[in-house]
Amino acid sequence: MQRDKVIAYASRQLKIHEKNYTMHDLELGDVVFALKIWRHYLYGTKCTIFTDHKILHHIFDQKELNMRQRRWVELLNDYDCVIKYHPGKANVVADALSRKERVNVTSLPDACRNSDRNSNSYSNSVENKNQKAKPSSCSLK
Repeated sequence: MQRDKVIAYASRQLKIHEKNYTMHDLELGDVVFALKIWRHYLYGTKCTIFTDHKILHHIFDQKELNMRQRRWVELLNDYDCVIKYHPGKANVVADALSRKERVNVTSLPDACRNSDRNSNSYSNSVENKNQKAKPSSCSLK
């Protein structure tokens, strides 16, 4: 956050072996993922990590950690960062992004499927490289 505004978001799909991780490990892995992506900005500067996972706030106080958690905590110690708890209900933007519905297109409208304009626009653009192809009138809703 910069001036109380988020400056970047990141996401990725879980790898096959990560689907078996506990929720605590997944949340800690997300922090490590973010630190690795933006390490060239964050290394050597003070940063604050906001999380909606309250247990992650106390990761440095825990006595027993598995090897993966120890390795990740060691990586966190390389950075000058503080982990703060931020309730999920208060973080409306990230909550909305994570729950966004995905629209699946199951079929194309007849105008798009049988349109000669789509195939002609491509062939015209190949023949006339200096001219721009006409945009198709087909749109998905």
